[in-house]
This record gives sequence, structure tokens and C-alpha cells, in this order.
Amino acid sequence: MAEVKKRRRAPPNRKESAVSYLVLVALMVIAGGIWIQQADFDPNPWRPVTTGKDPTVARPATPDERNGSSLEPFLTAGLDALGGSETFDTQTLSDKIDGKADLYLKAGFKALTTARLRFRSEPAHWFEIFLFDMEDSDAAFSVYSQQKRTGAVALDFVRDGYRAGNAVFFISANRYVEMIGAAAAEPLLQAMVQSAEQFLKQQGVSTEAGDPRRLFPESDLIAGSPALLAADAFGFDRFNHVYVAQYRIGADELTGFVKECGSPEEAAELARAYGAFLENFGAKLVTALPADATVHRYRLFESHETVFSVGRYLAGVHEGPAQTSTETLTASLRNRLEEATHE
Repeated sequence: MAEVKKRRRAPPNRKESAVSYLVLVALMVIAGGIWIQQADFDPNPWRPVTTGKDPTVARPATPDERNGSSLEPFLTAGLDALGGSETFDTQTLSDKIDGKADLYLKAGFKALTTARLRFRSEPAHWFEIFLFDMEDSDAAFSVYSQQKRTGAVALDFVRDGYRAGNAVFFISANRYVEMIGAAAAEPLLQAMVQSAEQFLKQQGVSTEAGDPRRLFPESDLIAGSPALLAADAFGFDRFNHVYVAQYRIGADELTGFVKECGSPEEAAELARAYGAFLENFGAKLVTALPADATVHRYRLFESHETVFSVGRYLAGVHEGPAQTSTETLTASLRNRLEEATHE
């Protein structure tokens, strides 16, 4: 077979050499520009801010979110801010907590700030903070008390606070705070509790002596049950700012309620109005209690209701299952309110 001779490639001409040189110079200029930009690179705009429920889904943080000042009281050792914070007002609250916004708005909502923190050493362990600014401490207690979870374990460093499941809840003055963990892991919950305690130390804890819950008698009271109904308690549109508490007397569970009015006259008039409201729904006035003719007991289907006033306080029993237990709690409430008027 004849040997095939290899063809030698001709050397580049002057034109090709010039083009190659220009391309090389251009690449060097581009590389120099990239090096200069890297020297001034600010990574903050690309720090992750989570969206939805998956903290690994990120977007660039805005300047306001990168500020992070609202997170500082919660940051304990080993925790990092996962992005920045978001703020919601009365117009946008439902975007974050759709289905519950009305409860907050009726109680006296001002603003909600949310943010996420995570373990520096365990990024999968993260939790979200919901910090609700309410009009006053009563408004904060109202939303806190009406949403208490079962299985609550009280926090020992704050009067109104507990942990349950994967979450921590507490009040500080006019602020109601929820901390929801990505899981119910004990290390994560301990970090959340420590974060809550640090926040309270920095912000201060409200311990007002005039807490209306003191008006409820302690005998037969179910621990942790007092709550504040901000509006339309028991369906009555004039029953705003009504404190309620659950009692267990023998086998019966029933609700006591107290409302502080502006004057004795207002309390007496509102008691009559509530009685008329009950009668409009079919309640029958059974009798005034023997101890005081101003205490009225009603029968509404299978339940018993009482209402009375003591000074500027209106009080009574709601949905008592039996006459005896209803009258027992009514008398206990009345005695406690008479004491309170002289304190």
C-alpha cells in the first residue's frame, strides 16, 4: 500500500496573527474587569430570604430586610438570621395569616413582623417568629388566650407563656409572640425557649398588678383557662372586653364571666340588656337567686345562665349544665367581686 504523506500546515499569515493578538488583548481586558468587580462585590443582596414553607427557596433580600434590627433581641448564641424580616399592617395581615386575621383586627391589631432564625451548625433546624404589635396588653392577652394549644407547658420566666408541640407562645406588654419550629425536635425547642427568654429580658415583662383575672375566684378554677373575648362575647354585640374562665364543679364544667364597666349604672343596665338578649333567643327567666333579687337565672334549652352586677362589674355564668353548680359558681363570683370593690 502506498504511504500517505502528511500535509504540513502552512504557518499563519500576518492577518491571522493580528486577529489572534486582538482577541487575546480583549480577553485580558474582560478578566481585569471581572477581578475589579469581585473586589467590590457585596454579597448581602443575595443572602437568602425564604418564601413559602421551604427555607431553602431563596430570593435576593431587599435593603429593608437586610437591616435585621427587629431580629437582634431574639438572636442567641448559635442562631443566625435566615434572611430579613417582613412587616404586615391591617390591610395586608390576611396575606400572612389568612383565616385568623379577623380575630386580631377585632382585638386591636397594629402590625405584624415575621422573620426566620436557624441553627448555625444545623441549617435544617429553623423556626419562624411572628411578633404581633397590639394596641395594649389586654389586646395581646386576648389573641394569646383565645388560641391556646392543648398540651401546654408553662414557661417559668413569664406569666403568660407556654410551649406546646413545635411552638412557643408568650406575651410581653402589648406584644404577642409566636415561635413556630420546622419540627418538634427538642434541641430546636430549647433554642426557641432561650431565644424567647432573651427577648423578654431585653424588652421587659409586663406584670401589671391590675390584672382583671384576679377577679375570678380560685376555687374550682381550671388552671390556664382565663381568656379575654375582645368583641361579641356569647354572640351579644354589646359584650366587648369580657373576661371568661372555665370551672369544674364536681362533674360539671361551666364558664364564669366578668366585665368591668364605666359605672355601677352602666353595669346594671348592661346586665338587663343581656337578659333581654337571652330572652330573645328563647331563654326563660326561672327565678332570681334567693340571696339577691338582682341576680337572675335563665334556662336556655338544656343550659343555665345567670347575670348580675356588683358595683361597676357585670358578671355571671354561661352554659351551666346544672342548676346547683351554676348557683354555686354565681355565688362564688359575687363574693369575689364584692371583695374586689373594697380592695
